[in-house]
Amino acid sequence: MYPLYVDVTEIYHLGRRAAEVTGVARVVLEIAYELCRSGRAIPIINDEARRNLFTLDPEVFSESILYDSHARIAALGKPQKYRDPERFPPNSFSRFQVICQNRLRSFSHRIKYDLSDAVTGHVSVTDHAILCVGHPATGRRTLKRAQSMGGFARATVLIHDIIRVLPEEGGGVSRTAKTERRSIEICQELGAVWAANSKFTRAEIARMIEIGRLPQLQGEVAVVPLAHEMRRDPSAPPFENPNPDEPYFLTVGGLDGRKNGQVLVDAMLRISEEDGPHTVPLVLAAGRPERHALLDEVQSAEKYAGIKDRIRWTGNPNHAQLHDLYTGAAATIYPSKYEGFGLPVGESLWCGTPAFASTATSIPEVGGNLAQYFDWDDDQKLAELLRQFRDNSASEKAQRALIEQGRSALRSWAQVAEDYAAFASQV
Repeated sequence: MYPLYVDVTEIYHLGRRAAEVTGVARVVLEIAYELCRSGRAIPIINDEARRNLFTLDPEVFSESILYDSHARIAALGKPQKYRDPERFPPNSFSRFQVICQNRLRSFSHRIKYDLSDAVTGHVSVTDHAILCVGHPATGRRTLKRAQSMGGFARATVLIHDIIRVLPEEGGGVSRTAKTERRSIEICQELGAVWAANSKFTRAEIARMIEIGRLPQLQGEVAVVPLAHEMRRDPSAPPFENPNPDEPYFLTVGGLDGRKNGQVLVDAMLRISEEDGPHTVPLVLAAGRPERHALLDEVQSAEKYAGIKDRIRWTGNPNHAQLHDLYTGAAATIYPSKYEGFGLPVGESLWCGTPAFASTATSIPEVGGNLAQYFDWDDDQKLAELLRQFRDNSASEKAQRALIEQGRSALRSWAQVAEDYAAFASQV
């Protein structure tokens, strides 16, 4: 087995906006934490300003700063602002302009900012394997940097989903799709081996290759599922529910677009019209607040008058608050149309909370027989599930008992990290 580096550049780049760690960045953080804690890997970053790969002290991912964004940024330092030239056509003026801007920023950044104290040295790439579990574009930049430094023994790149390369209406190809394809092409040219986070994602990769949206990949794409585990920092303050005496359902990740909050709104409207507005359950919506057009419509449109006070936006909770929202909910509702994995379903089950999830894409792989399902456009079925828990507490208790009995089937981040380390470092 090769000694292993884990690329945490995805986390490093969060230092420009002090964001909560969600989605792909959360996967990188959790896997890096477990690999550092077990001594299985050394974390590395791609420093664009210095055009070099650096090793980090594994303590930079200690438990004390795992979900503390300010402590994490202080430990890793500030990254250079960087625009990806691969977003623009070769030999175009826009590409040339971005390259020049990046080089000027590199010069300025080296003057203003020193390397983080967490940096322990330069990467010795030739005799190590590299595990890239961030976005393919991040992996592509790290592997190109490693190649320029003499190459690497083995590189593994994780594909989380292929949403960016899905065919668009009208058959056009977006700039984002071209960048994603190019990132995968370059990783392939550099000899990367591939992993997917679900059987569904692997099947979608094969489908996109068949229709020409992705390049042919060498070797079989390994499936290494992600985790269900949802940790909580015991020192973090709890989420303060403004309505502690009223049961609530939880939905995570926003309401618009592919997250498909419309079917939830339609289910609530159906309950209001058929059973009366006073019977509509309370739903708390948690996620990034940039987009909530559907919630604005519910608040203003006359047809939603009976339910507009029954959906409440909690803002963007931190990790500990989200954990408390899960544990306090009667059930988590996840109506998404498309997911590479679907972390919220697993997190809900890990917290012992029932999950009402759509049957779309990878989601049944995550929930197994421990979740209850509805078709993503079937508001009648979702309304029935909501009524079931509203009217019969025994149904909720039975579902919680089922989850407890099936707990051994839920995956921890330690298991996931070990699986990825074993695959990435094999000869």
